[in-house]
Amino acid sequence: MIRRIQIKRCIKTHTIIKREFQKSKNPVANPEITKDTLKNYQRKLLLNARYRGRVETELFLGGWAVNNIWKLSLEECEKFEELLEYPDNELYEWFIGQEEPVEEVAKNPYFNIVKEYIEAGRHLLNEQYNQSVAGGGGGGTTTL
Repeated sequence: MIRRIQIKRCIKTHTIIKREFQKSKNPVANPEITKDTLKNYQRKLLLNARYRGRVETELFLGGWAVNNIWKLSLEECEKFEELLEYPDNELYEWFIGQEEPVEEVAKNPYFNIVKEYIEAGRHLLNEQYNQSVAGGGGGGTTTL
């Protein structure tokens, strides 16, 4: 029930924001687009990144978005939203390298940024695991 309410709010906010952004792509040129409107757009993107159909994709996109979405400008938010429009299974396979992404996604800067975020997290987990194994009496290294 709560998720339905959140989705309805996001749809309403998204409709209002799209209408305002269609008037002008430049928030400075259009005084109707305020920082609050941009914040609502960023909240919508954060919700879409964190609550998806696949847990792994939620962790990848939502993990990055929680820390970085508030730093994005309107144009950057639109690029990130383009990435969110793809299905979870395809995004997951592209992020882990099982398949090559389509050209449109490969050119999206946020695909590469999120992929780097995933790789950095994977290397950090490997280091922590190897330290715990080495400290626990076990030897050798393992790659997750």
